[in-house]
Amino acid sequence: MTNDTFVLTELNLTHYRGFSKICLPLHPGINVLIGPAGAGKTAVLGGAAIVLGAWFLGIPKIDSRWILDEEMQRIATPKGMVRRGVTEVKATGNIQGIEGVVWSRTRGDGKTTTKEAKPLKALAKALDHKVAGMQNVTLPMIGYYGVGRSWGDRYMGVVKKSEEIKLPDNYGRYLGYREALDPAADERQLLGCLKRMHEVGDLSRLALFDIITVGMQSVRATRWDPVLQDIILEFVDGKIIPMHLLSDCDRNLCAMFGDLAMRCMTLNPHLLGGAPSQTPGVVLIDEIELHLQPRDQRLILNQLAAQFPCIQFIVTTASPYVVSFPSQFPVSKLTDSGIERVDYSVPLGLEDTAEIMDILDGYEDASDGFSIQHNVSGMHEHIEMLSAYCEG
Repeated sequence: MTNDTFVLTELNLTHYRGFSKICLPLHPGINVLIGPAGAGKTAVLGGAAIVLGAWFLGIPKIDSRWILDEEMQRIATPKGMVRRGVTEVKATGNIQGIEGVVWSRTRGDGKTTTKEAKPLKALAKALDHKVAGMQNVTLPMIGYYGVGRSWGDRYMGVVKKSEEIKLPDNYGRYLGYREALDPAADERQLLGCLKRMHEVGDLSRLALFDIITVGMQSVRATRWDPVLQDIILEFVDGKIIPMHLLSDCDRNLCAMFGDLAMRCMTLNPHLLGGAPSQTPGVVLIDEIELHLQPRDQRLILNQLAAQFPCIQFIVTTASPYVVSFPSQFPVSKLTDSGIERVDYSVPLGLEDTAEIMDILDGYEDASDGFSIQHNVSGMHEHIEMLSAYCEG
């Protein structure tokens, strides 16, 4: 284990949102969380964001993440909905070369506590002292990409180019942490950083463009346009398109890969173009299939693992295209009784995978045809069956 390690090994939630008590074991690399709608996948990421936010208690200028009143579990009583006990989010991790670091955040009648987060805060402050001393230490990447991520401003349904963001000058390397745990991410900071790198002649931006190019299967080259102030992508079929005019799928891939790489490079400029592949950390992604075509859903986990091999990803999905069995990544399923590991040694098809993920519960084979209660994105076979039934 290196001194740069930053990995969560376990997440515990008590009286948090819909959970009375739940424990999620975690592994380095990609962790996939599945479960039916309403099972609490997003809530798990919210709890993870709170424990990760404790790192910022030791980092200047960066806001931490608190337990909100709406996140405290409540139960129905004759007197109405009342809070159920003290809410606690707790994590165990291997941090900065130290195994088994334990920290937590709790909230009862008052504000979110900080004393239980001292072990992580102390490690962050120690690293901050080294950063202040201009030492080339490696900072961990921390990020949260929620379903509210907006890669492109919209007006009347049309995506327009984002307004330029004026980057603050007093963040230094910690600019890579700016709004890192805001699930409603956008591409403005990415574009602002690329503009600055172009102006100062920072050639490490070429490594960022390579990551976008490799991550998007149909792209041949990526570059910066200083006039348009946008990322330009050249596709294998010869088309040249700025990012804001891309399809939702391509824009999502471009912006997410670019934002991840940019934050790694901003946090660790001493690593130059190698920052994305050498930066450790934890990144949360909710509904990773959002806006992606089935082909890209199949590839996204492998692409993240290849481009950011030192980062631990915790992702949720409701798509059988993202999850395949046997899986090379740990898959955990939220159930009524808690969390269970899902592991199959034989190849499973789309329908079997969808059944395991509990996204076909709304399909009932009745005498009068199919009763659809849930929308299953990408399940072409079932759409075709429904069409055949309607035509008949």
